[in-house]
Amino acid sequence: MGYVQRFSFIYFRRTRGKRVKKLLIGIVSGILLINIHSMVAQADTVDYQVGAIKSTHQVDTAKSYFDLKLDVAQEDDIQVKVVNVSDKEITIDTSIDRAITNHNGVVAYDVKTGKSTDNIPYKIEDVITTQDKKITLAPKETKLVNYHVKVPTKAFDGVLSGGISFREESTDKDSNKKSSMAIENQFGYVIAVLLHGESEVVKPDLTLGKVNLGQINNRNVVYAPLQNIKAMYVNKLSVSSQITKKGSKKVLYSENKADMQMAPNSILNYPISLNEANFKPGKYTVDITAKSKGHVWKFSQSFEIKDKEAKKLNEKAIIKKKEPPYIIYGLILLFIIFIAFVVRYMIKKQKQIKQLQNKLKEKDVSIE
Repeated sequence: MGYVQRFSFIYFRRTRGKRVKKLLIGIVSGILLINIHSMVAQADTVDYQVGAIKSTHQVDTAKSYFDLKLDVAQEDDIQVKVVNVSDKEITIDTSIDRAITNHNGVVAYDVKTGKSTDNIPYKIEDVITTQDKKITLAPKETKLVNYHVKVPTKAFDGVLSGGISFREESTDKDSNKKSSMAIENQFGYVIAVLLHGESEVVKPDLTLGKVNLGQINNRNVVYAPLQNIKAMYVNKLSVSSQITKKGSKKVLYSENKADMQMAPNSILNYPISLNEANFKPGKYTVDITAKSKGHVWKFSQSFEIKDKEAKKLNEKAIIKKKEPPYIIYGLILLFIIFIAFVVRYMIKKQKQIKQLQNKLKEKDVSIE
């Protein structure tokens, strides 16, 4: 379970013109290969640092994140220390984000990349709020940022999970807009927050939602949405899956993953790759086995790929082209060469035999 987590992301602004596109293609590899060390160096020199101030309601004081237990309807404030370690003024955006599970089976704090189940007791962003959504710090300044916790009046079991996120605003956006191409490298922090309910949930439970089609990086996948319907983490999760034609036992596609984790009341949109193949209309069945610390769930669901949906996704998909069977072509060519050699050899031998026979006839005539 998370702690104070630092993350980074790089994005490219869209540019116009063929020259810029060529330039982008030309330098991307250079950026990836040459600037790896400089990116690591930048990660070590982030302009600010954050840290959780231990609350009187902390369950485990050894944890570096907020591990809270409050009574029903109780209210309290928690604090985060934010330090500007740079020599310039900076502005930091902060938000409270619900814990979700992304399609890789990793707990994240971004509702744009994952969903919660309908039976989630409460959304943590409704329970924990802040008035300081933007934090401006002078050079070397330190501030304590307050976050208000208001426990719902109706008790719940299990835990609510989320994170307090921090992202520094870029100070050179205006200058970048004038540039034909701009690359921004931003870093952020997340401090995890756990809010315990009245009692702990000890037995996990998973269900399977409706199977659907989609794409990851323009590669066709079948999504099998595994739903953690309990307010607890599911740890050490492994999933094996296979897709067959409905009524058939021949496995067309399969996927196996292990060491995954699911956030409380979250949905793991588990992708089964088609290995860069086209969607083919028809009726199929997906069989899934999920395991977590001695618990086992088995699911089977039939689904249909309709022609219209398959065509729409296939038009955007990256499809692996079948390589020509060069080995077969080579063997056929060798066989043809061998046959030609044999025929030529036989013709040559026949010709030699005839010549020998003619010589023998001439000798017989001269003897007479």
